[in-house]
Formats: sequence, structure tokens, C-alpha cells
Amino acid sequence: MNSISKKAIAVALVATIPLGLFAYDRHGDHDRDEYHKGSFFHDDYDDFDLPLSFLDDKGVNFGFEGKIEKMPTDGFNGIWKIGGRDVEVDNSTKIFIDERLQEQDRVEVYAKRDNGKLKAVLIEQD
Repeated sequence: MNSISKKAIAVALVATIPLGLFAYDRHGDHDRDEYHKGSFFHDDYDDFDLPLSFLDDKGVNFGFEGKIEKMPTDGFNGIWKIGGRDVEVDNSTKIFIDERLQEQDRVEVYAKRDNGKLKAVLIEQD
């Protein structure tokens, strides 16, 4: 190999390795169909003190992170706006908070998505 070829390979590696590091967007949408089963949905189970099968048993098929933009004024039940999405929360939704939950807090949402509607199964404060 001549020195020009070696330099070209070195430049190509230096340019492509950082791109691979940033290719996975941790804060984007995560749809179970697009990822290996369990890779996103089971990462933080130890924090929840729930069995590993909890989200599977509840039919969770969608997860995302976002800021709470709007919450019901009288309790937790109702439609929340999180990261630009409407999310239904009811008595069956598990909510894990570190401190008082309020608008502009960042949360992780694990939900059932059906016909474009999101029903929260679990919400965790970041």
C-alpha cells in the first residue's frame, strides 16, 4: 500500500467513527418494532422495583422522553402534553417521581400506542 492509500484510509476512519457514536439518539422515539426486544424497555427496571415482564404484560409498545408541557390541574388523571404528544394517564398508570412533579420536568414515558393515541403505563421522572 502506498502512503496516499494509508492516509485515505486513516482519514475515512477518523471521519466515520464519530458518526457511529452519534447515530443512536437516546432521547428520540423508541418503537419496539425498530429495536431488539428489550433493549430500550428493560434498561432501567432495577429503578422501578417491578418484575421484568411488567411492561410486556401491560402491552407497552412505545417509549419516549420529553418535557411535561401540560398536566391536569386536579390530580394526575387526564390528558398530559409531554414532548409535544398527548398522553392519557389514569389510575392504572404507574408514576415514579423523585420530587414534586411539575410542568417542564423531564420524564420517560412507556405507553401503549393504538391508532395514534398514547395510553401511559409508566412515567418516570428523570
